[in-house]
Amino acid sequence: MELLNDKVIKRFFKKIDIPDENLFGCWESTSNREKKEYGKINISGKSYSLHRISYLIWNKNFPNNLCCHTCDNPLCVNPLHLWDGTHEENMRDMVAKGRAKGMGKNGYNLDGRGMKNNSSKLTEEQVLSIRREYKGVPQKNNMSELAEKYMVSWSSISRIISRATWSHI
Repeated sequence: MELLNDKVIKRFFKKIDIPDENLFGCWESTSNREKKEYGKINISGKSYSLHRISYLIWNKNFPNNLCCHTCDNPLCVNPLHLWDGTHEENMRDMVAKGRAKGMGKNGYNLDGRGMKNNSSKLTEEQVLSIRREYKGVPQKNNMSELAEKYMVSWSSISRIISRATWSHI
């Protein structure tokens, strides 16, 4: 079955509110409005975000990457407000608009590794100390001791040891 047909398109338009006075403004989903989340539509037993369906209707295909909003309104499905962008482009857009949580327009580093990550609780020196102090076996007990000492979770210690995080040092 083709994803888009007249029935699906009619259901799409029943789920959105297009302001008569401003077609260039946000066309908001009427579903999930109270939660300020993406509106959804079920098609053949599968759930789709309304903004992705809007992109599909007007562009005849889904975006290759993310379906991003120029208006930063998750309820919006106006095709003029939607663009095909990578995760990195979406993050750069967020930063440029000053929406990066706890970060100023110019204070956010997209690299985000180590101390450049604003949620980091450790310094590079502490990470190097953790790696030196790690004894290897028994794994979880040693990690729990290090976690308590450095006031982080033992899973954070595990990710440091395995270089899943802080791999740049």
